[in-house]
Amino acid sequence: MASRLGDRLRALRDEKALSNARLAAAAGIDESTMGAIIAGDIERPPDARLRGLAKLLDVSFESLLALVPSARRNEDAAAARSICALDLSAAGGGPPDWIELMAAGRVAPTDGREPWLNDRPDDVIAATRGLTIEPVVDFDHQTDYAAKTGQAAPAAGWIKELQVRAGAIWGRVEWTERGRAALAGKEYRYLSPVFEHAREGRRVLRILRAALTNNPALTLTALARKDSEMDELKRLAGLLGLDETADETAIAAAIAALKTAGASLKAIAKAAGLEPDADRKAIETAVASAVAKAKGGAAPDPAAYVPRSEFDQVATSLAALQKDSADGRAAKAADEAIAEGKITPAQRGWAVAYAAKDPDGFHDFVEKGPVIVKPGARQARTPARADGPLSEAELAVCRATGVDPEAFMKQRIALAAGEPAFAGESD
Repeated sequence: MASRLGDRLRALRDEKALSNARLAAAAGIDESTMGAIIAGDIERPPDARLRGLAKLLDVSFESLLALVPSARRNEDAAAARSICALDLSAAGGGPPDWIELMAAGRVAPTDGREPWLNDRPDDVIAATRGLTIEPVVDFDHQTDYAAKTGQAAPAAGWIKELQVRAGAIWGRVEWTERGRAALAGKEYRYLSPVFEHAREGRRVLRILRAALTNNPALTLTALARKDSEMDELKRLAGLLGLDETADETAIAAAIAALKTAGASLKAIAKAAGLEPDADRKAIETAVASAVAKAKGGAAPDPAAYVPRSEFDQVATSLAALQKDSADGRAAKAADEAIAEGKITPAQRGWAVAYAAKDPDGFHDFVEKGPVIVKPGARQARTPARADGPLSEAELAVCRATGVDPEAFMKQRIALAAGEPAFAGESD
């Protein structure tokens, strides 16, 4: 049947060349409900829906409300909410497919805490879609408590899609038979989201999951992360190169990936806030303590999670890889210096040892030193006798580096005898 409100909305829709879908999005409802309002089947939409339509159509809320039958103007069919909880008790014909997960704008809790801010719903949806698994709708937040209670955490449904409707975040839920039965039997009345927020500004970052519950305010108070815990997780995430919104699962996966990829102990030490040369025991303790602090529990024994033999094997392999890499870089630096004519081929052993011991010092020596042998020129052979006179090229090196020729001769004799090149020297 027709209604004054429906007729007016139809006229405004046609005048502005809008679709029912566009009107529905502004009102935060589905398209079929919008069609019912225009057709007059729904005479009294909730105030929040009328305000959304008024804003889109550039008319006043009061002008639309005046078209509602006078006997019904004081009604407001908006569902009751408390601390981000949606009342599902009025849903007819089974649970709705689309549910409101997060109200628009300022989201004020009822227990005296500061409000949250949902002013970037598109960013929240993008971050939520970045989760590696579909967000679950469980019972009484058992996904969060299962580890402590030992109880199962069955799914009541799965959030398959997300949309922004008039600034609010809505999700399409694929309900399980168990979830449908619980709602049909009125065992649960509210749906409450679990979300992450920034400490500064308390801006909502992403929705993790939701739960059917009968005590949303109390549950959310217990579930809300402490700021100190959020800061610790953000710090670990940053050190590991993750987004600051990463949760414990993502952080643990990043640490595992570092081990699998053969990350150096120095990198792990740095991530744990230690000096790069910290010993293995200190690294183990720091990482275990940091993870435990982020989770709010006691520091676990790393040996209970990773066999010590495997850790030692990884550490030994890493040390060998580091040495091979350093030796390779030193040899490459020496060969490049020879190619540039800064040293002679006979000096390669000395150059490799120098570059391995002090890479920066060797680089400066090559950078600032003169070309003593023209690249590509034929080099004089090294004297057959190690204690023979220095060649012109060797004397040039002594002059360029300020090395005493006699000391240079001793080093050459030592190398010929197979002794270490920097024996007896200190840093």
